[in-house]
Amino acid sequence: MAALGRSRHDPPIVLSIRRQQLNNHQAERVFTGILTADEQAHQATFRRAEDRERYLLGRAGIRILLASLLGVEPHKLLIKTGTYGKPELVFVSDRLPPHFNVTHAGDLILLAIHPSLAVGVDVEKLDRSCRWDRLAQRVFCKEELAELEQLPPQQRSAMMLLFWCRLEAELKCLGDGLAGLEALQARRLRQGASNRVLRQWDLSMEAGYCGALACLDLS
Repeated sequence: MAALGRSRHDPPIVLSIRRQQLNNHQAERVFTGILTADEQAHQATFRRAEDRERYLLGRAGIRILLASLLGVEPHKLLIKTGTYGKPELVFVSDRLPPHFNVTHAGDLILLAIHPSLAVGVDVEKLDRSCRWDRLAQRVFCKEELAELEQLPPQQRSAMMLLFWCRLEAELKCLGDGLAGLEALQARRLRQGASNRVLRQWDLSMEAGYCGALACLDLS
């Protein structure tokens, strides 16, 4: 566990995978062999090939990462799904299990992991045809809306997407998913975008993508 982090005050580890890394049938067979039967069945429910590939790389990738840090075989890890869809590691040990989160968009898959604290990560691909302004009025707080108003119109779509990534990362960290959006909106109306129980980071991404990371702050 030393490679995972020195203390709970360390930021989470974030790794990125490109979908193009699944570039031949042999690699696909190897990654598929890491998944459980239930995970393979879930992968098969995706109709589009790119969605199946993103799920495969995300789930196999986090299994490989966790296994390398814990010293076990990737396929032997027990991963359950929480109430709102967040995957969690079931750790058969007297130690607390590490926390992780996975996200993907376009050709990018991000894996985030922390040794002891809940973590959430989100990545989005910029789509200038999407009407983010409609979403902004419903989910962003007054501080964020004011910041958007100060930007030139051509910069607003990217900033709105970053705000959304921050919001998603916070929801995923707390384990509520989009089901917790209403409660989060109410809190943000009262106290703004800051959250005293979370640490948050904007991720440096390649052109056309935005990403954000959140982790519980128990300091």
